[in-house]
Amino acid sequence: MTESAEHCSVSKCNYQTVNEGFLISFCDDCPDNMVSLADCTGNTLCNIGGYAGFQDTIYNIENIEVIFKNY
Repeated sequence: MTESAEHCSVSKCNYQTVNEGFLISFCDDCPDNMVSLADCTGNTLCNIGGYAGFQDTIYNIENIEVIFKNY
């Protein structure tokens, strides 16, 4: 996957109701953008979107708050 740092963002969120994590978007304005869900220790839990159309099926992501944007 080619990543662009021109329009990236990081959001704080909750997943599975009680766990805190981060949604990392490598290119907000790109078609078929993939977003990664990471836990607080930096482990990637799942990828959402992208060309394959991955979906969040078990993590139930909610309370999303953008904490960083570089644009």
